[in-house]
Amino acid sequence: FFFLMIRRPPRSTQGVSSAASDVYKRQGINAEYMGILMIRLLNKQNVFQRMALTLPFSSAAKHYDFLSLGGGSGGLFAAQHAKTYNKNVAIIDRHKLGGRCVHAGCVIKKIIYNAINIRTDMEHGAHYGVTFSSPKVEWLKLKKTWEDHVHSMHLEYLQTCNKDGIDFIQGNAKFISPHELQVENPETHEQTIVTADHIVIATGSRALMPSVIDGISHCLNVDSFFALKSLPKSVYIIGGGYIGTEIACSLAPLGIKTSLCMCEDSLVHFLDRDVSDLLMNYMKESGIKIFPKGRVNKVTKIDSKTFEISAGNHAPQKAEAVICAAGIAPNTEGIGLENTGVKTTPSGCIVADDYENTSVPGLYAIGDVTGKVILTPVAKTAGRRLVTRIFGGKPDSKLDYSLIPTVVFSHPPIGKVGLTENEAIAKFGKDSVRCYKSKFSPLFHEITKHNEPGLFKLVCKLPEEKVVGVHAIGRGVDEMIQGYAVTITAGATKYDYDNTLAIHPTEAERFVQMQQLHSISQFNRCLLYTSPSPRDLSTSRMPSSA
Repeated sequence: FFFLMIRRPPRSTQGVSSAASDVYKRQGINAEYMGILMIRLLNKQNVFQRMALTLPFSSAAKHYDFLSLGGGSGGLFAAQHAKTYNKNVAIIDRHKLGGRCVHAGCVIKKIIYNAINIRTDMEHGAHYGVTFSSPKVEWLKLKKTWEDHVHSMHLEYLQTCNKDGIDFIQGNAKFISPHELQVENPETHEQTIVTADHIVIATGSRALMPSVIDGISHCLNVDSFFALKSLPKSVYIIGGGYIGTEIACSLAPLGIKTSLCMCEDSLVHFLDRDVSDLLMNYMKESGIKIFPKGRVNKVTKIDSKTFEISAGNHAPQKAEAVICAAGIAPNTEGIGLENTGVKTTPSGCIVADDYENTSVPGLYAIGDVTGKVILTPVAKTAGRRLVTRIFGGKPDSKLDYSLIPTVVFSHPPIGKVGLTENEAIAKFGKDSVRCYKSKFSPLFHEITKHNEPGLFKLVCKLPEEKVVGVHAIGRGVDEMIQGYAVTITAGATKYDYDNTLAIHPTEAERFVQMQQLHSISQFNRCLLYTSPSPRDLSTSRMPSSA
C-alpha cells in the first residue's frame, strides 16, 4: 500500500492511489480513511523527511539548469514549470514542501473559515425549516482535520516531484558564490555542493514579532496560535491586516471575547475604504472591540492565564492570550546573500525588478521574500512567468502587479481586484473617475433577518468607463471575485457589464444591474444604488446621488 501511495500519482485529494482505493472498496474499507491513517503513521515516523533527501550528500557537486531555493508556492511551481521544458531541476528547502501558505497560513485559515460558516449556517437553519441541536466547533477535531489535509498535500507534492524527476533536497542551504550553494543535511550534518545556471530565491517569510513591544515574548504568532490545543476565553490581536482581521472574525463567532488593535484607521489597508469601513462597523456590532491608530507598547503577564496589554490609544486591556499579527519578515538571514552581491532593502527584502531579476545575473527572487505583494497566487504566477521568460523564448513574460485579485476571508468575506477609488483618483484624476455602488442585504439573510451587510462597487475610468476596480463584501463574494478579475484583465467597460444578462436569483446579478442614466449631466462622481431585492427586479433602480 505504501508503494502504491508513493509511486503512483494521486487520484484523490487524500493522496490514495486509484488502485489501492479499488482494493479497499471491494473489501468494504474506506480508502480515504486508510490514507489518512497511513499519512499520520508516516509523519510520526519521520518517513517523509527521510524520503525527501533524494540527492545523496557527497563531496561531488551536482549541477542543475534551474534551482528553486525554497519549496513553498513560488519555488515549487517555478520548478515544476521549468521541468516542462525538459530541464534538470531541483528544489532546496529546510522544511516540508508547501511553504507558509500550506503549513501556517491560508490553507489552514480557509478550513477554519469553512468551519465557522457551517456552524453559523446551521444556527440560521431554523429560519428555513431545518433544525440542528446546539451546533458547535470542536477545536481539537478541527485541528486534526487541517493537520491531516496539510500532511496529504505535502505527500502529494513529494509524489509530484518524484514523478516529474525533480530533486527535492531537504537541508539548510547557503550561498558560497552567486551560483553555488552549500547544503547541509539536518539529520547527519553531511554537506554537499549544488550549482545551477538559474537560481530563484523563494525562501518566503516568517511572522514578524516586533522587538519594540516590551514583553513580545508573551505573545503568540500565527504558527503558535494554530498549535493551540484549546482556545482561550479572551484574545487580544495586534494588527489589522489580512491575518489579524481573519483571526478576529473567526474567534468572535465562537464566543471568544475578541479585541483588535491596529496602527491604521481602517482594516486591511489596501481595501477600498467603503468596503473596509463596512466590515469594521459590522465587526463592532458583532462584539469585537477595535482600537484604530494604536500601537501596543507593552504586554505584561499577570498570572498563568492573564495578560495585560498597554497601548497609546486606549486603557489597558486584559486577555487570556495575545496574538501578534503585525506583519511578516523575509527569510533572507543565514542563506549567504552577502556572498552573492544581491541587493536588499533595510527590512531585508530582496530587491527585484518587474521581471523578478535581482542585481546579480542568473539570480531571481519571487514571493514574500521580495516584499512586493504577499499572496500565494502572486508567487506562483511570478515564478511561472519567470520560467517562461527564461526557457520559453518570451522575453516580455512577467506578472502585472496592478491586476491582482484577492480575498479576505472575514465574516462576511471581501473580494477585490484592481484599483480602489482613491488609487484611481490618484492615478487618473478626480474628474476622470466614476464609481457605482450597490448596498444590499443578501437574499439568504432576508429570510433570517440577520443584519449582515453587502456592498458591490465598480471603479471606472472615463470617458470610456473602463472598469479598473471591482470591490465587494458579502455572502459568497469569495467565490465571485475570480470571474470579475477576468473581466478587468480583459479590459471590460461598464457597457459590457450593462450588456450582460443577469442570473436570477443571485447576489452576483447586482454587478450587471447598476444601470446607467440617460443624461450625463445627472451623474455625480459616485453613484449609490440601494438595490432592490432579487425577488423584485421590477422595482426602479434609478440611483440617488452619493
